[in-house]
Amino acid sequence: MKRRHIRILSLLIMAILCIGLFATMVVAQPSKMVEESTLKTVLRRGVLRVGVLTDGAPWGYLDEKYEIVGFDVDIAKLMAENLGVKLELVPTKNVNRVPFLVTGKVDVVIACFGSTLERAQSVAFSKPYAPYTLVLVGRKADKDLQSWRDAGGKRVAVGRGTTIDLIFTRMAPEGTEIVRYETPTDCFLALEQRKVDAVGEGYTICAYQVQLHPEWEIKGEPFARTFPSMGVPLGDQVWLDWVNLFIEHMLNDRKIQELWVKHFQVPWTEIWPSY
Repeated sequence: MKRRHIRILSLLIMAILCIGLFATMVVAQPSKMVEESTLKTVLRRGVLRVGVLTDGAPWGYLDEKYEIVGFDVDIAKLMAENLGVKLELVPTKNVNRVPFLVTGKVDVVIACFGSTLERAQSVAFSKPYAPYTLVLVGRKADKDLQSWRDAGGKRVAVGRGTTIDLIFTRMAPEGTEIVRYETPTDCFLALEQRKVDAVGEGYTICAYQVQLHPEWEIKGEPFARTFPSMGVPLGDQVWLDWVNLFIEHMLNDRKIQELWVKHFQVPWTEIWPSY
């Protein structure tokens, strides 16, 4: 009987120890998350590494001095300023945005980054920070192409793996030949060289190109609407929360809206949810 009591007591002690260990792990986990967060890393490093485009004017591009400028670049500057750290701009192409986050080459991507369900399996997306409609641009002389619905039988250039690629490939009329290029610059160069009949891109980028090419025009109404978001490493909720709070504050203070008018020279269009 005494031996049995000892065994029961031993089992109870082991159970209590296990419960205590589990509770300790649960309590310690949040502090571990904070300690390992990109937010803590950036503050400790004193440098914020931001992936931005260099060929997607006016979101991000190289000016005449070969310096990276643009709407997203100015937002990156605001983020670094609010963190109290230096800014390191990392040139990024459309196809590199997800890999750069997954491999830790950048802390955040601010590069006209459309949040899709497929991409969200690899990276986390912030709240949207700007509006973005998708259109086709082509030559005015091409009277057979009046909207994206007339693209059947036409060659349309899109950026490989971009949101435009994913959406237009799904929506394109039967007979449309989709030609994929690595950068927006390559897409518009193909239109200049008459290798394609149209380019699918964001309205703001197309409007900018139409200003440079008076013989071009935007073909009809947008074929889709998306919302650029900022990309952060998957699973880092602390960093994602801070980035979302940053966007809310910048929208509330109208700083993003002011940058939009400065770079795109068109009125701000409210995004959903509206602010």
